[in-house]
Amino acid sequence: EGSGGGSKSGGGGFLARNESGNIVTDSTLRMVNSSSVFALGDIAVVEGAGGQEMKLGLTAQVAFQQSDYVAWNVWSAINSQPLLPFQYQHLGDMMSLGQNEATVGLPIGGLNITGLPASLLRKSAYIYRMPTVEYGARLGLNWASRIIRDQLRL
Repeated sequence: EGSGGGSKSGGGGFLARNESGNIVTDSTLRMVNSSSVFALGDIAVVEGAGGQEMKLGLTAQVAFQQSDYVAWNVWSAINSQPLLPFQYQHLGDMMSLGQNEATVGLPIGGLNITGLPASLLRKSAYIYRMPTVEYGARLGLNWASRIIRDQLRL
């Protein structure tokens, strides 16, 4: 595969990099000037129309969504099928503010939740995203036992 051309730099090698050192990909998350290299997460930037870089947050939410597209597109490339362009869907923001406190901003009418309900929502989202039901159950039980222990100490 060729190295990046035009505005791409990177000090050699076959990776197409921008001036910041990120791997430059097309809309399918395939590295520009490559048919077999894909990149995602905070190491990659998506080159949009006219060579402009798409501005995506450097968050797990973005990388997690990109991983589904890359997996599909690797399969598609192997099987000579069309690749899907990445489409980011913002699902909101979550931030822990301690063991049982959090804030959650949902993309539904600017809805914000704080305190214990936000903490439970945030933890539920993490449990849901565990790779197996067993991992989710272990994580949930760990968090629940910690809350119970903290309450018993009071």
